[in-house]
Parts: sequence; C-alpha cells; structure tokens
Amino acid sequence: MYTTVRQARPASFGLGPGPRVSTTAMQVLRVPSMDGVVLQVQDRGVYYPPSKASSSESAQSDIQVVTMLLVHANGFHGRVWDPVVECLYASARTRGRGVRVLTFDLRAHGGSTVPDSTSSDALKNNLRWDKFADDVFAVVRRVKHTKLNVNLHVVGHSLGAHAAIRAEARVPGTFRSIYAFEPIFMVDAKKDLPSGGEFVFSPDLRKAASKRKERFESKAKALQVFKSKPPMNAFHDKALESYVEFGFVVDTEDTNESKNENEKRASSVCLAMSRKNEALVFSNGGEERTVDFLLRSDDGKQRSLVSCPTTVVRGSTEAAHDKTYVPYPSAIAPVVASVIGTNARLETHSEWNHFGPLCDPKGFVESVWEHVGRNEGDDSRALHKATRARL
Repeated sequence: MYTTVRQARPASFGLGPGPRVSTTAMQVLRVPSMDGVVLQVQDRGVYYPPSKASSSESAQSDIQVVTMLLVHANGFHGRVWDPVVECLYASARTRGRGVRVLTFDLRAHGGSTVPDSTSSDALKNNLRWDKFADDVFAVVRRVKHTKLNVNLHVVGHSLGAHAAIRAEARVPGTFRSIYAFEPIFMVDAKKDLPSGGEFVFSPDLRKAASKRKERFESKAKALQVFKSKPPMNAFHDKALESYVEFGFVVDTEDTNESKNENEKRASSVCLAMSRKNEALVFSNGGEERTVDFLLRSDDGKQRSLVSCPTTVVRGSTEAAHDKTYVPYPSAIAPVVASVIGTNARLETHSEWNHFGPLCDPKGFVESVWEHVGRNEGDDSRALHKATRARL
C-alpha cells in the first residue's frame, strides 16, 4: 500500500529558468520495502518540452518519456539530488526531451524508516548491502505501477550505484541502462589492483562516521559548520542546504534542562541517520564478497549477470592529500567495468572527486544525458535483448 503527500515543486536553484512541467507538485510517497522498512520516495514529476507542456494529455503521451531513478550514497538521502534534478529538467528543455525523475531515501536514511531489528545482530543483517538492492526493487515496482510507458534508467552514486548494479544482476532487465558513479565493491587487491593495492588510498570510513558530530543547536548551525570544512564545503549550495534541511530531525534526546519542550522542538536537531547506523553500513561494506559475485559460470565460461548497458564513471585518480596515491573508489572502477564486461563503458572525470554529483551537478547531468543518448537507440536495444537471451 502506498501513501502520497504533495509538496510544492522546488524553484530553480540559479541553474537557469525553471522549466514548465506537467505536474505542479512533487509527490512524496511512502513505499514499503523488505524487513518492515517504509521508504520515502520523491516523485519529482514529468517534464515535457515547452511545445507539449500545455498540450492535451493525448499529445503529451506521444512523447517518449525517459524515466530516471537516482540512488544516493551512504549517509545522504534523496533530496541531496535537488540541484541535479533541476539540471536534468533544464537540460531536457534544451534537448526537447520528456523526462520523469524519481529519488528516494534508502533504508535508515532521511525520511525512510530503520528496518525492524530485535537485536544488534538483526540490525546488522538488515543493513547489509544486498538489502539496499531490495529498496531499489521496491521503488522500481512502484514506478512500473504507473501509467507512463517506463523507459527506466538508473543513476547511482557510491552505495547507490552498488545497489543499482546489484539489483540488475539479481533480475537482468530491471533497467534500460545504469549510470554508476564510483560504485563501491570489494576487490582482491593483490590480484586486481596495480602494485597489489600498495598505492591505493582507502580511509577508515567506519571510524570516521562513528565520530561524526550528530547533534547541533539548529539546522542553521549545522549548515554553518558543514560549509566551513571539507568535503562538504565544496558541495553545490543547494545540495548542502537540502542535505541539512531533510537530513536532520528534532533531537528528542536533548538533555539541556534550561530549555522547555517548545524551545527544544524549535532548535535542537540530530542526524536522521544516526552515526552508529552510518558506520554499520560502512562496516558491512567491508565484509562484502568481492565483485566477482556479479559473474556466473555458463558452459565453463564466466558471464556477467549485469545485462544492460552500464557506464562506470570515476573521478580523479589522484588522492587529494598525496598524488602518488589513487582513491579506492577510482582505483576499483576499471575492475568493476571489467567484471560487467562488454556491456560496460569506463569514463573518467579527473575534475571530480568522490562527491562529483553533489559538487558539479551541471557537469554531472551532461555526462548522464550523454550516457542516456548512447543507450536508447535501436542498436542499444538489440544489444540489450541479445545479452538477456544469453542469461
């Protein structure tokens, strides 16, 4: 069962005039997933080219609408995509394209619920990385219940890219294509990485997350702090503002006795995703199988379970602190692309770090549209069909 709340569609974020859309409001949906989780999904509506935006419903239906599902990284939520969504609509306008965009909060993130957990072991199990693929499937089912002729492309970032690839591997044909920005997988460092991984920089993200400051006097104070230090000080303003606005909740454990209840509700806030849960997700990632699980043996040959066209995208190959090191997400991208095989394309953007989508939404969107353009023609469909036939 799905529930719906309507919100005003966000204004343009200094990225060009706001495009005309066929819906006047964003729908916020509550969609059930596995393990008792209820996901918060943001259906951003459909953009039609200006000539069709005011046309009849039948005229609009003649346009092939590209549907894009955006899946965020660990510790974030669906609303951090706000400036990317705005750029997608603006770019669709220049291309004369119709586009529908959906985002959502993965389990335990943002407005989505934490999975049912009767113990720490149960919680750990329900935050394993394969569980995030369950969330992707829940949203896909919701999308395909609509009347639109769905041509579904998924765009994932880090954990979100992992979840998207894993969903496609589990059920080939789930997506028309995948755009995966620095998908995180475990690899065999000695076998797969140059010099056995000696010059790969991989910080302890579990430890860093567990030490995060999770309570602030107010959202304004949190925003001020994040703007003052890396990596968030490099985020696009709207991405950071949305991260704070929709990633914090009222702090019900505020112990400041000088405040009355009204003052606490008006000020003190804490992260919607606790640092404990964020750290647990990072920890679970380190216990994953190596990326080879995306392969299956067929007549003595190994074939990829990922059947749709996939662009694996990475940022800079130089670590910020020492250019002799390669950041882990960038170092493993060629390995992931190699495992996916002939359906994969590797793309490098040296101007981005691991937070490229949140720092450069306009450049990121141009790359996404180029990917979509490569993977929606007849030749691409034939490749997709032939690949699925082999599986």
